Amino acid sequence: RSSRFPLLIDPQGQAVGWITSRERERLPVSAPTVQLNDPKIKDKLEFALMEGKAFVVLGVEQEIDPMFDPVLEKSWVAKGRRFVVTVGDKAMDFDPS
Repeated sequence: RSSRFPLLIDPQGQAVGWITSRERERLPVSAPTVQLNDPKIKDKLEFALMEGKAFVVLGVEQEIDPMFDPVLEKSWVAKGRRFVVTVGDKAMDFDPS
């Protein structure tokens, strides 16, 4: 178990196909991958966090949005029986499974 989630550089797009086929059960059915410029990316991230699903972001160039820092750094807090991570200005429930 690492202290951060992995970040993958995939200029040819081969790893995306491999990850989506390998993690098929853990990816959201409605949107297995999300483009960084998707206007609903925050909502899709929240769904993935709540459901314990994997989240694959495509189209990241030189820098990743700071909104993802708390998630990538695993900066969640236990509140009672649930875990919460703050993304942007919103506290989101998180399923660590």
